[in-house]
Amino acid sequence: MINKYQGNKVFVMKFGQTDLKFDTVFDSYYDLTKQYIIFGGGGTASYSDVNGILKYSTEGKRIYDASWNVMQNGDTINPGVYWNSQKNTYNFIYGVIAIPDPANKNDFSYLLHSQIIKIGKNTKPLYSKIDLKMNNGLGAVIKKNIVLNDTINLLELPMVIQHANGRDWWVFYHEYKTRLYYKKLLTPDGFIDKGVQEIGPEESNIFTNVLFSIMSHNGEKYCRYDRPGKYYLGNFDRCTGELSNFKTLEIPDSLIGYGEMCFSPNDQFIYCTGQSYESKDNYLAQIDISTDPFTYKIIAHQPFSNTIECNAYSMIELGPDGKIYVGTSSYSRCISIINSPDKVFPDCDFQEYVPILPFFSGGVGMPHYPNYRLGPLVGSSCDTLSDTNEVTISNENKIKLYPNPATSNFTIELMDFLSHNKDLDVSLVDINGKEYYHSKIPAFAYIHNIDSSNLASGMYCVLLKDRFKLLATKKVIVIK
Repeated sequence: MINKYQGNKVFVMKFGQTDLKFDTVFDSYYDLTKQYIIFGGGGTASYSDVNGILKYSTEGKRIYDASWNVMQNGDTINPGVYWNSQKNTYNFIYGVIAIPDPANKNDFSYLLHSQIIKIGKNTKPLYSKIDLKMNNGLGAVIKKNIVLNDTINLLELPMVIQHANGRDWWVFYHEYKTRLYYKKLLTPDGFIDKGVQEIGPEESNIFTNVLFSIMSHNGEKYCRYDRPGKYYLGNFDRCTGELSNFKTLEIPDSLIGYGEMCFSPNDQFIYCTGQSYESKDNYLAQIDISTDPFTYKIIAHQPFSNTIECNAYSMIELGPDGKIYVGTSSYSRCISIINSPDKVFPDCDFQEYVPILPFFSGGVGMPHYPNYRLGPLVGSSCDTLSDTNEVTISNENKIKLYPNPATSNFTIELMDFLSHNKDLDVSLVDINGKEYYHSKIPAFAYIHNIDSSNLASGMYCVLLKDRFKLLATKKVIVIK
C-alpha cells in the first residue's frame, strides 16, 4: 500500500508489512511490535488531512481508521462473490481512489471503489463517503457502496483529475469494449452527471481481465492500455472534461505484455512494464510522446527466471521525490528505481532490483493516486475560484526543512501553494554566498533530500528558484 498524504508530513509505501518513508532520507523499517493488516495486490488506498495526519486506509474490503481498527460502518465495501473469494485484500489493481470533498476537504472525503460482479467479466463503480471528524476524529462511513452507474460494463479504474477551477474533481469511466466514456463531476453538491462521450478506438484486448489507464500529472493527457504493445493516447480538457485527438502508441507485440504505466513528472515520457508472451522475459520501456512519430526504448530487460528474489517488473508509481518506483510481481526484497525519469534513457538513471526491503514481500502492490497538488489552471476561463486578493506569504514559510539543526542529511518540503508543473532549482549556500549544492526538484515533486554529511558545522541557506525568480529561502543549521 502507498499512503500518499495530502499534507506535509510523510509519504509511505507499505509493501506487505514494510513501510518505505520519504519524510527524511529514503529508508525502510519493519516494526514487529505492531499489528499489521495485509495490504497488497493494488486494491488499496489511504487518505490524510491537510496536515498530513493519516485518517483512514483500505485494502478494498474494509475501511480502517487511524488506529487500524475497522471504522464505524466501514466493514464490507465492494460486497459480493469476489469479496467472499478474497482472503486478505480485494485484488482489483488501481481500483480504489480517495479524494477530498470539494465542499470541505478537512472534514469529509470520498472513496471511489469498484465492485466486481462476476470474476473476469465486469465491475460496477461505487463510492463511499467518510465523515473524518466523527468519533473524536477516528471517522465514520456515512454513505457506503453507493452506485455511480448501474449500466456500464467496467473493467478498469476510474480516471480522476482535478477540474480547472482547482476545487472540483472529474471522474470518468471507459466502458469495456466500447468507445464510450461516462463522466461525472464531483462538486460541493455531490456527483453531477456530465453525460457520455463516444470517442477513440475500441480496445482489442484479449489477454487480460483488467485494463489500465492513466492521466498525466498536468491533467492534459490520457493514456489507455489496449493489448500487448499497443496504447492509446488522447488529450483531456480540464475545463470541459472532453477527450480528443486519440493516437496509437505501438511497441512490437513480442516485447511488451501486461500494461502497468506511469507518466514522468514532466509528462514527456510514459514508462510501461511487461513481459514477453513468447520468451516470458521481463521488460521496462520508455515511450517518448514528445516526438512525431513516437519513439520508445527498452531501458531494462530481465531474462525470465524462477528465482524468488527478482522475477518481474510490475506495478509502477511516481514518488513525492520525483522518482519512479517499480515493484515486482513475485516475492522479493527488491524495488527498481528510475532516479531521473524526465531524462531520455540512459540518462534516466535506472537502478534495477535494489534490495531495500528487510524481508521478502509478496507482490509489491501499489495503488494509484491522483495529483492532489494540481490546483487551478491559472489564466483559463475555468479558473473562476482563485482569490483575486493575493495573500502575502513570507519566503521562510513557503518551504519546510527538517531536521533543523541537521547532521548527516535534511529534507526540503514544498508547501501546497508552491505547486509547480516544471522543474525548480534548489541550491544550498553559506552565509558568504558560496554554493555547496545544486539540483532540480522535478515537476509536481514536493520532497527533496540533501546530504549534509560532508558540510562543516555552521549556518546555510536553501534557495528555491524558478529559473531566475527566487521563490523561497530557508535557513538551516548543520552541526557535527
